[in-house]
Amino acid sequence: MDTRRYSHRPKALALTSCAVAVEEAIASEHFRVADWCFQHFPARCPGSVTSITALYPFESLLFLREHFPIMFTEAFVAAMREEARSKASPTFGVLAKWLASMV
Repeated sequence: MDTRRYSHRPKALALTSCAVAVEEAIASEHFRVADWCFQHFPARCPGSVTSITALYPFESLLFLREHFPIMFTEAFVAAMREEARSKASPTFGVLAKWLASMV
């Protein structure tokens, strides 16, 4: 998958955290999601998210919908909610709430 044309996108949303939830909840998609996340949202990016809709451009949302539709399913949202509970992570909670609004 050639993602070079998306490399100019803001790296404010630290989706590297998503890879953890994908690995635990939906293993079949983990590698693809994690690979893209680590390319575009390296570990040095902020880990906390206060307003995903403000930080994440619409074009990138369309890219995720096209390439990682599993992120917009009830199962993935449930996994993110569970991660938020088990790790007491506001990042997972905010992401789950945002994704739930898109399902």
